[in-house]
Amino acid sequence: MVGWEGTVMVTFPKIVEVDLDGEFVAMVTALTQIHGSYTISATDEHDNVGSAPPTVPDMRGPTGATGATGATGPAGPKGDTGETGSIGLTGPARPQGEQGPTAALPVAMVGGLTTLAAAIGAIVTIIAQRRFKA
Repeated sequence: MVGWEGTVMVTFPKIVEVDLDGEFVAMVTALTQIHGSYTISATDEHDNVGSAPPTVPDMRGPTGATGATGATGPAGPKGDTGETGSIGLTGPARPQGEQGPTAALPVAMVGGLTTLAAAIGAIVTIIAQRRFKA
């Protein structure tokens, strides 16, 4: 069995022999593309154990030139409405303006108010009379 950082791997040859010095030969495919040193361990059918610290090389080349900017994509959907913000400070008090002219009430309205006041007075009188009779 051959393991890469503890993960069992497929190897060539399928059965790996480990000698008494802990050396073995096997072809493996790195389980990562991240540059760095790792540990491969092997245990054969006789429980002989060996390990090797292979280094995964950095296979990236130099960064290429930046390509032309593509067309702008469509607008996305409208997002959710955010929370209401805090209320701002009250502004400074300003001077009060001049009083405007008093508007005259139309004659029809004055007559209507007089009628309304008379009706309310009559209702109050009726209620008062009923209370004192009982």
